Parts: sequence; structure tokens; C-alpha cells
Amino acid sequence: MRKRFIGPANPGRDEAGERVDLGHEVNVRGQYVGNVRSGDVIDIPDALCAGTEDDPAPVWPAELWEDVADAPVKTKKGED
Repeated sequence: MRKRFIGPANPGRDEAGERVDLGHEVNVRGQYVGNVRSGDVIDIPDALCAGTEDDPAPVWPAELWEDVADAPVKTKKGED
């Protein structure tokens, strides 16, 4: 499942003291998925999105996330 983060920035400062968006860590069912900034698209493994009788499927608040089936996925700095 691909999701685009449309929530607010997480303002902070980098090592040089410049104001930057630090992003938000995304964890699904206790597994780290990535760090996102507004507009980033991440791919969530299907196994983490499927609900079970004991553990319902994660909730993706509409004010923070949107489904984007065909959008390119964010890559880490230095990756092609």
C-alpha cells in the first residue's frame, strides 16, 4: 500500500542551526517504516496493513494521509 503524507511539517534545526522540516517517524504495528515530510510517498508492506481478529488494521487519518497507488516512492538520500 502506498500512502502520501499530507500532514504538517515537524519544524526543527539541522546541525548547522538552519531551520528545517525534521519529518515524522512512521511506525506500523511497532515496525519502523520510514521518516516522512509533507508530500513524501512511502510503501507500506501489505503484511503490516492487514488486520487480524486480535489486531485490527492500522488507521490512516484522512487529514494526515492519502492513498496513492501509482505515485513514485520516496527514496533515501543518495539512492536512485
